[in-house]
Amino acid sequence: MKNRWQSMSLASARAYDQRKEEGVNHAAIAIKRRVLWKLIQAHLPADPASPILDLGGGTGVWTIPLVQAGRKVELGDISTGFLARAWEKLEAQGLQKQITLHELDICDLSRFPNQSFSLILALGDPLSYCGDTERALKELRRVIKPGGTLLCDVENRYAGLDERRAPTLKDALNLLTTGISNGAEQAKDLAPIRLFLPSEIEPLLKAANWKLESLNGSDLFASFLRPDLLKELRIDSPEFERAVALEEELRRDPHTLGVGYELQIVAKPG
Repeated sequence: MKNRWQSMSLASARAYDQRKEEGVNHAAIAIKRRVLWKLIQAHLPADPASPILDLGGGTGVWTIPLVQAGRKVELGDISTGFLARAWEKLEAQGLQKQITLHELDICDLSRFPNQSFSLILALGDPLSYCGDTERALKELRRVIKPGGTLLCDVENRYAGLDERRAPTLKDALNLLTTGISNGAEQAKDLAPIRLFLPSEIEPLLKAANWKLESLNGSDLFASFLRPDLLKELRIDSPEFERAVALEEELRRDPHTLGVGYELQIVAKPG
C-alpha cells in the first residue's frame, strides 16, 4: 500500500499549511512548535556549518527557521507536493540557494554516506507513517555522526482512540492491541499508521543502537482543554504565553506520557 503522504499535491500542501497556521487547532499547533523549537535550539551543533538532516520535513516548518539562523540543512520528504510547497516558501524568502531538497523514504537513506549528520530531525511522525520503523531507525543510526542527536516523535497509542484513528469499536480494540490504525484515514488503500506505547520506545531505540536521552508527551495542554476553549486562545495574548509555560511544566511530569498526542524523543548513538 502507498504511504498516504505520497499522494499529496502542491495544492493539498498549501491547504495543509493553512490548516496548521489558521485552522481550528492553530493555537495548539503554535504551542507545540514553540516548545519544539526550544528543544531543537538546545541540541544544535556547536559548529554552525555542521550539517542537519530534516526528515519528513514537509513544507519546511523547521528547515526554514534553521536556514534563517545560518544552519546548513538538507530537507527530505516522501511527498513531492510538500517539497514543492517548501520550495515555494524558500523562494519567497530568497533562501532556495541555501538548501537541498530530497524526495526520499525515511527507510532508505542510501544517498547519504555513513556518519553524515550531527543532528537529525524526524518530527511530524514520519516514524509512525513509514511502514517499517525498525528499519528507519537503523538508517538514521547509520547516518548520524558520533555524538550526534536524533530528535523525533511518534504517535501515542493511548491518545489515538479518537475518530481519526479508531472510528469504530473494532478499530479501537485493534489499535489498543496491536498499535496499528486502519481507521478512517486509511480507508482508501493507504498504508496503516503505527502508534506506540511509551514503554515501547526505549527497547525500540536500543534495538537500533540508540540510547534514549529523554521522552515527553506533546500537546498536553491541548489534551486537557475543551476544544471550544482552545479556539479562544489568541497567539498574541498573555494567555498563550501562560499556555506555553504550562505545556513545558506538564512535560516534566512523567505521569503525562500517556496523555500527549505524540511521544517526543531525544536519542544519542548507543
